[in-house]
Amino acid sequence: MYRRVVLAVFVLLVAVSAIYALMDKKKVTTSSDEAYRAYLSGEELSNKLYRKEALQEFEKAIRLDPKFAMAYAMAARLYYTFDRMDEYKQAKGKALSLLDNVKDLERIQIQLIFAEADGDKDAQEKLYSELLEEFPDEFETHLYLTNRHWMRGELDEAIQGFHELIEMDPDYALAYNSLGYLYYRTGEFDKALEYLNKYAEIARDQANPQDSRGEILLYLGRYDEALDAFRRADSIKQDLYFVIGHLGDTYLQKRMFRDAMGAFMKARELAPNDKARIDYELKMSDVYRRSDRYDEAIASLKETVERYPEEVAPHVYLCSNYAQQGMVEDALVELGIVKGLLTKGGSSWAGADSSSESTSWWVLYLEGRIAVARGEYPTAIDLYKKVLTMVERPTPLWINDLLAGAYIDAGFVPAHEILDAP
Repeated sequence: MYRRVVLAVFVLLVAVSAIYALMDKKKVTTSSDEAYRAYLSGEELSNKLYRKEALQEFEKAIRLDPKFAMAYAMAARLYYTFDRMDEYKQAKGKALSLLDNVKDLERIQIQLIFAEADGDKDAQEKLYSELLEEFPDEFETHLYLTNRHWMRGELDEAIQGFHELIEMDPDYALAYNSLGYLYYRTGEFDKALEYLNKYAEIARDQANPQDSRGEILLYLGRYDEALDAFRRADSIKQDLYFVIGHLGDTYLQKRMFRDAMGAFMKARELAPNDKARIDYELKMSDVYRRSDRYDEAIASLKETVERYPEEVAPHVYLCSNYAQQGMVEDALVELGIVKGLLTKGGSSWAGADSSSESTSWWVLYLEGRIAVARGEYPTAIDLYKKVLTMVERPTPLWINDLLAGAYIDAGFVPAHEILDAP
């Protein structure tokens, strides 16, 4: 799976996954062997992205050892994922209150979990520096720093880091998954699939390797192969919302609209938080739009906007749909709302980070859509070309489609101007 919000959660869970490497039998502090076994089980389930089951194991570990700081921290992170914020705060407070009882490496890891969850970048940088200074040779340190490269968009450094992690531990399956996505991002598609195939070989009993393979195949336009991979993932572990959502994505590309709608509805029901639920409601509106049911698409988006008025994503989609239907004044109103929400920085949508650098392209995109609605095709072309310099795969796929359409509407199609990249 690969969306920004999903990536942020995935990276955080991956970053703590290495702590089962033992030092004096236990690298996390607990007086109970039974609690430790429950903790390791929870960690293994987290690495498989089986989050509900993982949370149950971490809660079991806490019941067996009420002073188990890392178990509280891992449970807290999952409470956060499930929008259970009161429980998140309680578990966070408990974990932090127990820091004096844990080893230094564990203390830094626990603090990093909460610094990342709370978006405290200053604390993150301080803790990264402390980790590197005190534990430069630890697997965990390499993992955190490699993931930091990835989140910063330093792809070459991230790729090198994951290769080094594989040298340290050839059986560390999630490194192969990460390399698959990174090589896709750098345009090395054969390598991307090669590493995801290796991931699937190492983790044969897990759903996520097949889901990851399917996602890259989907981006490459190999829809039948993608569908097969997602169905395999679903047969390994049913009711994973992101697998079902990816099935919906593939059905939509194959114009199997009824199947797509059913998959998105089910994924929305299974989604762990509002961010994911919003995402699937937007995809449901896309089913309406792609099947030429424009009034239903707009009505669906208005309902989502009413439920989540402070989220930027529904407004972006509504603005785009208005523009597509030539409803320029309505589109301009929504564009103003989008700009206001981005300025506030209050959106939690996966596709719209609150920093200005990563959100400004959404404004340019919507301005391009409105320019097309007004017949101002050269303006739209310039705006879409700017967007293409700002986004990463797979977003260029659909921006290229819009750019090509603007060229055609303008009466000329210089093929060399349109990026030819999956």
